Amino acid sequence: RSTGTIGWIKLCHVCQLWRSLVRATPTLWASSVFSLRQGQELRLSLAADAPIQLDLSPIILQHLSDEFVQDVLPGLVSRAGRIHLNDFAPLFYVWTPLRAAFDNCHTTDLTVLSFSCGGERAPDPTWAIAPLHAPVLRSVSFKNVFIPFVTDALTVLEILSDFDDEPPFSAEFFLDTLTRAAPTLEVLALSRCIPDLSAHARVPPVRIECARLVRL
Repeated sequence: RSTGTIGWIKLCHVCQLWRSLVRATPTLWASSVFSLRQGQELRLSLAADAPIQLDLSPIILQHLSDEFVQDVLPGLVSRAGRIHLNDFAPLFYVWTPLRAAFDNCHTTDLTVLSFSCGGERAPDPTWAIAPLHAPVLRSVSFKNVFIPFVTDALTVLEILSDFDDEPPFSAEFFLDTLTRAAPTLEVLALSRCIPDLSAHARVPPVRIECARLVRL
């Protein structure tokens, strides 16, 4: 089982048997494919069909070309099991090729999606793209940003904001997401991003039976 670190690569230098075993374990190579600045193609090849973990930060994106993000990243997003895009600055948040990688993406293995834009207010906190379709997505965490998504397996939903702006999603999306997630949702955390529901006063209340923590 992968630990998210790359220390296990040193095992390749113990002996030929250990090297063969490590090279034949796709889940190791699928973890944090961008943890090294070089060798991504080899790691993706050895990852075979295992769901990959995408950890993208501004530092990593600085070393990726527009061509790579445009031609390769959409395929990586579609086969990812976990995606973390953290501490983004607005410069990267509005990067068109990055947005395009998520536009109307269909992924069968994604279970965790985390995206934060810290420090400054994003020019447009909501990506105007078709929703990300992820039927087994269980945990979603956004801070100062928002990517539209569709899932029926949600257990954790965190949408946080440092600014008193309009919520980055519509009241319709909010109600639909809670209705879909009601049978499975365990954690709900919302900060400065609750939409105006006055126009939906006659909508039946959504009962979240299993929630362990609700922070509004």
